[in-house]
Amino acid sequence: MMLALACDFRVVADDARWWLPEIELGYALSEKSMNMLRDHVGTALAKEIGLLARRLSAPELDRMGLATAIASPRETMTQALDLARRVAALEPSAVAAVKRRAHVRA
Repeated sequence: MMLALACDFRVVADDARWWLPEIELGYALSEKSMNMLRDHVGTALAKEIGLLARRLSAPELDRMGLATAIASPRETMTQALDLARRVAALEPSAVAAVKRRAHVRA
């Protein structure tokens, strides 16, 4: 799940289940992982997902804004490659600037 959250886009299979099992295994999420999760979903939901190892379905991921698109398992790669091609066709310096500015905090 954390690897997916580090990506710019996430095409999620409609039968996907995402969760963070660390707490069930006796481990805490790293500070970096917790910060990334919090940045995506907010503090309260990040604590709920992290502390309860809450399993998230594709519709839940979509409602939380964590999914760029939902597709059948057969179509996830096609949709992901389409997104990648669309970005690759853009001016690289403009793409880099948008990505850089998206991470700047006021």
